[in-house]
Amino acid sequence: MTITFEVWDMESANQIGSFGSESDARAFLKELLCLNGADTVMALSLAAIEHDESGVVDQKLILEGPDFVAEVERASRGLNGSQATPTEADRAAAERTRT
Repeated sequence: MTITFEVWDMESANQIGSFGSESDARAFLKELLCLNGADTVMALSLAAIEHDESGVVDQKLILEGPDFVAEVERASRGLNGSQATPTEADRAAAERTRT
């Protein structure tokens, strides 16, 4: 059995990316959030896709965009104790790593 983790745009029904691990897919979502803001990920979802030897596919929804934004916000507040939004904190961190 093979498992992939796919990011989908629920409005357009297009697959945005396919990843070998859930953590890679979440990192991709976080990068989108950091670079482009919460609106960018609100219509996205993350699903685990299982393929067995006979080609049968089983899908399991892991999270949707609003859940991911809330998760990042909770983690951000837990790590730094501030009330900064995740996009502000993450954009600042991303900017520091680029320069």
